[in-house]
Amino acid sequence: VNDDVVRALRISPQQLRDIAEREGRELIRREAAYRDGRPPLSLAGKTVILVDDGLATGASMLAAVQALREMEPAEIVVAVPAAP
Repeated sequence: VNDDVVRALRISPQQLRDIAEREGRELIRREAAYRDGRPPLSLAGKTVILVDDGLATGASMLAAVQALREMEPAEIVVAVPAAP
């Protein structure tokens, strides 16, 4: 959480907890929808190519890389499509 943004927007600690809880439920819902009953893939020792087609601040990419690191892949390749 970016404390400067939280202060600038005057988000209370309770509001922050509520947002985190709501987003946590949404993540669980999406994971269930995308997996459709399939177990998580094992990424240990594998090369993972992570593509972000809308990279702006890099915050979501950084979060994804941090989550992937916990799965102990051999390598993480970050790819961002670009056009001339």
